[in-house]
Amino acid sequence: GFSYFESAAQRAGLRAGDRIVQMNGYDIHKWDDITAFMNDHYDGGPLVLVVERNGERFERTVYPNMVIGTIGLISDGNNLTDTVIGGIEPNSPADKAGLKIGDRIVKIKGIPVQNWQEIQIALYQTYYEPELQAFLNNQKRSLPFDFEYEMTVIRKNSGEEETIKISPLKIPIDYNELRKETDEVTARVKGLLGQSLIGISPRMERHFFRSIWAGIASTFNQITNVFRTVRLLVGNNNVGLSDLSGPVGIFDMTRTQAMSGALNLLFWVGFISANIGLVNLFPLPALDGGRLIFLLIEGIFRRPIDRKVEGYIHAVGFVLLMILFVYVTFNDIIRLRG
Repeated sequence: GFSYFESAAQRAGLRAGDRIVQMNGYDIHKWDDITAFMNDHYDGGPLVLVVERNGERFERTVYPNMVIGTIGLISDGNNLTDTVIGGIEPNSPADKAGLKIGDRIVKIKGIPVQNWQEIQIALYQTYYEPELQAFLNNQKRSLPFDFEYEMTVIRKNSGEEETIKISPLKIPIDYNELRKETDEVTARVKGLLGQSLIGISPRMERHFFRSIWAGIASTFNQITNVFRTVRLLVGNNNVGLSDLSGPVGIFDMTRTQAMSGALNLLFWVGFISANIGLVNLFPLPALDGGRLIFLLIEGIFRRPIDRKVEGYIHAVGFVLLMILFVYVTFNDIIRLRG
């Protein structure tokens, strides 16, 4: 959580070492379940947690803080029905604009707001939605999001009303994919404008044998994601070959991961290794998986396949793979050039 205000978890009396077993009736077995619940089922309001501590289970009600990420504002988590500022991220746009903890937001560009959800809706509808719609209607070729929030607040100390203009942080969006994934991009924008913050984090353990098992489990999860991607390519009209990345895209993403730190880079290398290893076992000509299929057929029929026929099949597969390689590389270059 943030160090400059008491987190929602602290206010609810949660402690390090507590284990969350339920959130609003949903069973929690691993940390990813918490993330999935917050992304898919949480729609604001209090969270009723079933917590296990020292073998005993009890309930705690948590009132999450609402975070406006593009400004650096944090709500007063005890009362999301008000618009009092409960925290300000240091060096954020809100901090630089002179907002203070305890100030109350009353208007967004002249639109009255009475709770933090209305703040989120007003920011999106007033500033971001027109930009997105203009782009989708081909009236704009890019989305710079170069505007200023106009926010009216009542100062805590003086009680006076004051209108402040704030330059928000720009939201990173892949413009090349925007038209195909409009709903997803809109959800991302709204999410960054208003994210719920509980103030909990997973426990980090350092154990040699458990680390090996965790690595195996993580690799299995990545392999599962490969099959999900293949299923999307085959069965989802919104996903196609243009969504794939080749060496150029992988290089760009590797550079990004390297800038994020050594641990992120190591995880990325493992992710790429698992993907390449699995794809190489797919039953396709020119891949090891294709060769295994031929060996399996020979084992079943107890006689070798004509090497010329096998060679022709592998050659055709290799040509098709090279065509795909050129296609995704071209897409990567176009995507990176914007």
